[in-house]
Amino acid sequence: MSLERFLKVVNGNVVLVNIQGNLVRTYYKKGDASRVDWYSEKEESVLIQLSSGKSIILNKNGGVVRTI
Repeated sequence: MSLERFLKVVNGNVVLVNIQGNLVRTYYKKGDASRVDWYSEKEESVLIQLSSGKSIILNKNGGVVRTI
């Protein structure tokens, strides 16, 4: 079993998928995300850039840590 996971933006939503393409977790569901990167892969927090130009940092439970 591989532990590799990837972040994807699908229709403006941010999801985490495994190497087989199966959904592991949904981070963001508002539909206006344009880019996503790991903020801290160890803590599983992500940095999401929205289409409005704002950026938000979410923890692995989907809670907002910081808005930039």
